[in-house]
Amino acid sequence: MRQALDIESNSVELSFPELRDLSSIEATPDEWRARFQRFVHEVAEVTQSQRNELNVPSPEQLDAACKKVFPIAKRTLIERGTPAAKVEAMSVYQVGLLYWIIQHHELIDGYTKVYSLPYPQAMKGMRAASKVAEQAKAEGRELVPLGSTLCPVMESTRTAVVKDDRRVAIMRVIEALRLHAASHDGKLPEKLSDINEVPIPDDPVTTKPFEYRREGDKSIIEGPKVGDVPLQYEITMAAAK
Repeated sequence: MRQALDIESNSVELSFPELRDLSSIEATPDEWRARFQRFVHEVAEVTQSQRNELNVPSPEQLDAACKKVFPIAKRTLIERGTPAAKVEAMSVYQVGLLYWIIQHHELIDGYTKVYSLPYPQAMKGMRAASKVAEQAKAEGRELVPLGSTLCPVMESTRTAVVKDDRRVAIMRVIEALRLHAASHDGKLPEKLSDINEVPIPDDPVTTKPFEYRREGDKSIIEGPKVGDVPLQYEITMAAAK
């Protein structure tokens, strides 16, 4: 997923090349206001394409949102290296748009930096990132709710990845049980650690050994649900012919 994540991280600039160097553009406040409103509308068309009606903030709502974050936006731009005099000369809409881009990348980075960690750590990090995104949206700091809309999708894709990883791992365990039984008169092991024929993978969902137990002539393998997909296998060896 690394290539897809790299593209997702830069999706705004890839979709809207004009946003790459906004600090060097010279325009009047009215032109910045129109530019920002047009951008908001285009984002809405992309993110709300399945709806019959677009939910786009009015120019007046965008005015209020920009003015609300203006003090913290100016401070953030200056802290990130933009000369104070240059920031002071910018219109509220230019400052607002530049600040939104910073916020957007911080929200996306909160997800991508933990995405490739083992599943439990990745999900813990993503849930923390979700709280940050929700707070930014609630406080009006995310002027265009793009990051908070797209970021939860990353949780879904990470879960899809671990489902596939688990499917492969459980097939390896079942094959290991078959190999063990083949060299032990058709008997299943009492525990997975008794298998010496091949390495036994851990459950990618928990990063711990699969839950395994013997019940008479059969073995049970279980694990926590991932989404709505449970894990429970019952293995019985066929009688020798």
